Amino acid sequence: MWYALEAYFGTRDVDFAAEHIYTGPMWESFVEETYADDPELQYRVAATNALRASLDQVVLLQSTMRLANETVVLTTYDRFSEAEKVEIATETQEYISLGDSLLDDVEGNYYYEGTGPYVLVTALNSKALALDTLYSGGYEDDITLVTDTYTEAISVIVDYNMQSVHKYFTRYNYADFLARNNIAANETTITTVLSPMVDLNQTDNVAQTFFIDRLDDKQEWNRSDRFTGHPETMRNIAEVSPEFALALQEAGANVQEQ
Repeated sequence: MWYALEAYFGTRDVDFAAEHIYTGPMWESFVEETYADDPELQYRVAATNALRASLDQVVLLQSTMRLANETVVLTTYDRFSEAEKVEIATETQEYISLGDSLLDDVEGNYYYEGTGPYVLVTALNSKALALDTLYSGGYEDDITLVTDTYTEAISVIVDYNMQSVHKYFTRYNYADFLARNNIAANETTITTVLSPMVDLNQTDNVAQTFFIDRLDDKQEWNRSDRFTGHPETMRNIAEVSPEFALALQEAGANVQEQ
């Protein structure tokens, strides 16, 4: 389930999900008709249902923290009442706690043999994003939990000299959080965190595609700018980070709002 869902997590392509993932008796059971009028939400909910089912088979760090992040994003939808959002936030905290209990078990675990650092950084990034959304939505009040988790994830990237896409997404997510929580006071840190972005365009990089698509002025984007990945936040960050601005410009991204 985890590997089947990864392609959807990367694109949020609901047509892909409908055709290639949520077919057959088991997969179809994850799709709730309640949200049929909103395919994006319907398949996001289905993805969380599938991840929960995967935990019934084996509890793994990477999928547990991803489930925390996928679950908490539901609090950003107006479709849910405040009481429902509180329940979602509580459920998210439970998944984070479960994931935390697995953090020390990555090394030496045969499930992760040879991939430990990558599993660790993706799990920490998911945890940080989940805490970020909890904090930004008012369900968590300790900002250091968010910043410490982002910096821990970046430390893994540095310690293992990771050249994969992880370094771009994790660094950007942290910069995004800092920008949303006083960009002026965090300008120096943002610049430092995003300095490796200078080589964003040197390889075929899905992060590059992500930034271009998000900044495309033809893209509809109706989530609140309190949360990660808002195009306006990206533009604000580009104004204080020379490396990020240059990378976007070289990629042909529409940095200036139309």
